[in-house]
Amino acid sequence: MSANLSNQVTRRLTSPGFDRALAGRSGPVFSRPAALRPATRQASGVGNLGTKQRSLTNTQRNRKSCVIAGGSFTETFITAKLTALQHAAVQQYKDQLQPYQAFGCDPLQVGAHGLAEPWQGTLFRFPLRNADLAACSRISKQVYDVPKAQQLLLGLRSEATLMLLFLKSVHTLEVWDWAPGALAPIVQFSCAVGNASVQLHHERALFTRASAAAMAAAAAAAVQAGGGGGGGGFGTARSPDGCESSFELLLTSTHHVPDAAGANVATRTRTFLVCQGAAGGATASLAMQLSSNLASPLVPWGAVAADITPPGTPDGSNGDADGCGGHREGRAFCFLPLPARTGLPLHVNGFFELSSNRRDVWHGADLAGSGAQRAKWNEALLENAIAPAYARLLALAAARLGPGEAYARLWPTADAPAPWQRVVTELFRLVADMPVAWTDALGGKWLAPSQARWRGRQQLGGGWRWCLCR
Repeated sequence: MSANLSNQVTRRLTSPGFDRALAGRSGPVFSRPAALRPATRQASGVGNLGTKQRSLTNTQRNRKSCVIAGGSFTETFITAKLTALQHAAVQQYKDQLQPYQAFGCDPLQVGAHGLAEPWQGTLFRFPLRNADLAACSRISKQVYDVPKAQQLLLGLRSEATLMLLFLKSVHTLEVWDWAPGALAPIVQFSCAVGNASVQLHHERALFTRASAAAMAAAAAAAVQAGGGGGGGGFGTARSPDGCESSFELLLTSTHHVPDAAGANVATRTRTFLVCQGAAGGATASLAMQLSSNLASPLVPWGAVAADITPPGTPDGSNGDADGCGGHREGRAFCFLPLPARTGLPLHVNGFFELSSNRRDVWHGADLAGSGAQRAKWNEALLENAIAPAYARLLALAAARLGPGEAYARLWPTADAPAPWQRVVTELFRLVADMPVAWTDALGGKWLAPSQARWRGRQQLGGGWRWCLCR
C-alpha cells in the first residue's frame, strides 16, 4: 500500500459537507490515520515531499480530514472556499471597493466561477485630505484637497511627453476627470507613443535585457571565483554584445477641451531621435566596485534624445511648454525627468546617483566619502556612456536631417554647466574622426573634423556654425 501512497497527499479539509462531496468522485479515498489527528497540515510520500504545518482554528480542528489521491479535488475545494471568502469580503467592504469600479475594473462583479473577473492593470487610490483632517492626522499634516489635486494633474500634463521619453514599457499616459454625479470619468488629456510597434517596444526595452544579462554574468563570475554571489552591477569588463540602439520616437499629445459644441480635440506630435547604450571597460568595472561600496546596484547606462520635429509641423516651433511642445532645452533624466537643466540642446538620461532631494545628480570636486564615489560614478557615465551616445546621434542626425539649421542646433555650446561640460569635452574628442561636419566645397560632402581645414564661422539662425574649406 505504501507504493500506492507515493503520490497521495494528506490534507486537512474544512468543508462540513466533505463526506457527501466525495460520494460521486473516482479514485481511492482513505480515512484519516490516527497519527495525523493533531491540528497540523501534513504531507506524506516519497522523494523530497516534506512535512508542512499550518495552525488551525478551533472550529477547523473539529472538522473532518482525510487522505485523497492526487490534488485536483483539493484544489477545487480550496478555490471554492476562497470564492466564498471573497464573496463575503465583497459584501462586507462593498463601500470601500465601489470607488474602484472604473476603467473596466469591477471588483463587485462576480464571474462564472464566483470570482471577480480578472483585470489587467493596477489601480491606486489616494484619498484627499482637507485642512480639518490634516490638522488631526497622524500620517501627514499636508493638505491635499481638490484644487491641489488638480494642480498636480496640470503639472503632470506639462511633463507627460518627457515622462514617456526614456521609459522602457509605458506607452500611454492619460488624465481623466470623474465629476461628482457623473456616470463615468471623462478623459482630459493623453500622451502616447505614436509609432508604437513590436520592434519599437523591443528597442525601448533594451536596458531591461542588457542589465539582466550583465547581472547574471556578474553572478556567474562571482560563483566561479568562489564569491557565491553577484556584485549587483555589470560584472563584465566590456559592454555586452548588441547593447546599444537608436530609434525614432513619435510622441503624440491630445487635449480634450470641452466647448459649446461638445469636445474640441487638439493633437500635437513631436519626433525624437534616441540613442542609448551601455558602457564597458573601466566603467563596467567601476559599476561592479561601487555597487558593493554603495550597497546599490549600478548599471553603466546612458541615452540621449534630440527633438527633431520639423519646423513646419503644427508644433514644430520652440513654442509652448505643455504637452508635447517646447522641449528644445535639455533636461536631465534618471528614466524620469529631473528638474535639472543640462545646458545641452538635447535630453540626457543615465543610471545616475541622485541627490537626496532627487532634483539633481551628485557632482562636485569638494565631496568626500560616499558623496565623492557617487560623483565619480556620474562623471564616468557622462564621459563613457552618454558622450558616445551623443556622438552616434550626431552621425545619425547628419544622415537624417542633412546640413542646415535643424542639424546645427544639435551641437553643444561651450558654456554647459558642471557636470554636463564633461559631455561636451568628451564628445568633441569622439567625433574628431566621424563624418559629422559638412562642407560646401567639392560639391558638398560630410567630413570628419580632423580631416578638414577650418576658415571661420558664420551666423546661422540663432547660433553659429563653423565653415570648412578643403
